Amino acid sequence: MSGHGRRLAVEQVRAYRTATAALAVVMAGLGVVMTAVAAAGGGGLGLVLGPAFVGLGIGRLYLLRAGSRAHRAGRDSSASDDS
Repeated sequence: MSGHGRRLAVEQVRAYRTATAALAVVMAGLGVVMTAVAAAGGGGLGLVLGPAFVGLGIGRLYLLRAGSRAHRAGRDSSASDDS
């Protein structure tokens, strides 16, 4: 029963990461749609905001992956320091 709190925390982090990734994909998708609609309509603000949304969505996914890799690397190195 002592690990119950940690298991809950791990599940919450997993849910947070999943939600963050899903919203980043939605943001990038909206950017693609905004760009396509603006290009089909002859230009406008969507040609500026669309690529910005795509970049922000992809950047968020990159940071999410880079953060999880750094977290795993830190956890692995701290585990080897204990032995």
